[in-house]
Amino acid sequence: YRNDLTARFYYEFGGGDTLAIITVPTPERWEAETKMPVSERIPVLEFIAKRVIRDQASKCKYLIGDSDILIHY
Repeated sequence: YRNDLTARFYYEFGGGDTLAIITVPTPERWEAETKMPVSERIPVLEFIAKRVIRDQASKCKYLIGDSDILIHY
């Protein structure tokens, strides 16, 4: 999304129809934890979700929540 910043998030494999869960900072913690403005939060999270699907799970969809991104079938 931006070449000048790197953000790392914890992820784990899910169960049922959820392939993976990516834990992300809530909107209230976003700026403190990522050093990015909260206005960039959704575009960044959409970029991450789409990249995961493109690279690892082409038949999946994503759902962005307050504290996670769910990659599911």
